[in-house]
Amino acid sequence: MSESVILGRSFPKKALWYTMMSNLKIPPIFRFLYVYFFISASFLPAEESAVNIQLPGEPFIHTINPSDFGVEPNCYNLVQDKNGYLYVGNLAGVLEFDGVSWKPLARGYSGRSIAIDSTNQLFIGGIGTIGYLKRASNGEVAYYSLNEEIPDEMRFFAAVKGTHATKDAVFFQTTRYLFRWQNQKMSAWKTPESYIYSTVLNNSLYIYESQKGLSILKGDSLHVLKDSRGGAQPFSTCVELLPDNKLLLGTIEQGLFVYDGKTYSPFQTDIDALLKKLYIRSIDILSDGTLAIGSLKNGMFYLDTA
Repeated sequence: MSESVILGRSFPKKALWYTMMSNLKIPPIFRFLYVYFFISASFLPAEESAVNIQLPGEPFIHTINPSDFGVEPNCYNLVQDKNGYLYVGNLAGVLEFDGVSWKPLARGYSGRSIAIDSTNQLFIGGIGTIGYLKRASNGEVAYYSLNEEIPDEMRFFAAVKGTHATKDAVFFQTTRYLFRWQNQKMSAWKTPESYIYSTVLNNSLYIYESQKGLSILKGDSLHVLKDSRGGAQPFSTCVELLPDNKLLLGTIEQGLFVYDGKTYSPFQTDIDALLKKLYIRSIDILSDGTLAIGSLKNGMFYLDTA
């Protein structure tokens, strides 16, 4: 049976936030930020997500308030570049954190989603805009738009819900469009439905369409990950890659599922009944194999799957 813990309710010898910090390959000064944003991605109410928890002998958790960085309180995601700088996607732009102070970048271009590519370039998916930041020799940072590279008939869109980088391309996902910036050229896909979410796993893009379900991009074509038995895909909200290369899917009211390349089957845990009530919002596999689950209705969980 797997061990389960609800953040803020019961704790084993190592609490979830400590487990995550111990396994993240980022400097300690940034670890509390990762935990904060993972919880925030679960859309917890502010009064729940801002709780400071300290266990005897463990490091303090420092809460960062909007007044600390001086712009909009709405932050969406965060990435770290090869130089150790942390970048936070914010409604008012992008925030840069060097471990001591905050610096706002790309003011006026919402950082709805952000990603750093293999060349250490920061790409931004905003509201009606996509582009990147470039640092000049004097250290000044400027925003460069890629909107002119988009086909004319696709230049009007709302929020870019996902920005992702592979080894040789960057993807921007909106509700109706998927854009790929590769080799200084823009490719685009349009759905008659809605793109719900997207992610990059093992250097491949996965995207979920409202009616077709989860697909993988191979070359220039999207391939639906069908069930060979003819069954329907579970309606998923997130996907992660398991150590055995199977896909783990989180759902709204069906708990967790595994896709082995042919069929979908329930991923059984000792809290299945609870998971089916939570609206799973995000999942992450930590370096020790621990499964972290962010939910809409009941905070964060971790499962020891060993």
